[in-house]
Amino acid sequence: VSAVRCHPTDLNVVLFSGNNEVYKSVDGGVTWDITGGSSFEALNINVWEFLFHPLQPNIVFAATNLGLYRSTDTGDTWTEILPNECMTVSFKPNDYSVVYTVHFEPSVGIAKFYKSTDTGLNFTMYDNGWFAENTGFTGVELLGGHMAVTEADPNRIYVALAGYGTYNTNVELNGWIGLYVSYDGGESWVNNHGVI
Repeated sequence: VSAVRCHPTDLNVVLFSGNNEVYKSVDGGVTWDITGGSSFEALNINVWEFLFHPLQPNIVFAATNLGLYRSTDTGDTWTEILPNECMTVSFKPNDYSVVYTVHFEPSVGIAKFYKSTDTGLNFTMYDNGWFAENTGFTGVELLGGHMAVTEADPNRIYVALAGYGTYNTNVELNGWIGLYVSYDGGESWVNNHGVI
């Protein structure tokens, strides 16, 4: 099992991902059915994170190994929004029209931050201050990361970036790139600690 999430208002509805499928229960986990429709079910998809819209819970996002998917019927069917791996997805606290994700870009081997302001229909990439393979880094593959947001400061976003490569010829990154923070809703980024 790679992800599990309960419906925010109907606790009989649960989604989980396992065995390269998405499963749904509508009876509190007593029975489960593969969901998503035949073409989706054939993808061999792994979900890293589900995200229900708190006020419109028929809208669900799935950050997966194959991209970011969006459902408008509580997971019965899914639409691809972004085409490559997304490990994490979050809403801006108290503004559910704003959705954040980290999306892998195969052409550069780096995952970048994306933001939507229309409840996840369209996304724009923001990389001002984001990780780049600058002097000292070699062979970096930034696979993605995990994100944290807070109601205490809705414009603040933390992303722990994961990947592999070498820094200064003798430091193997071993899955860790760095902790990046934005103070303006993802439009610019800083890495206060450097490589740890």
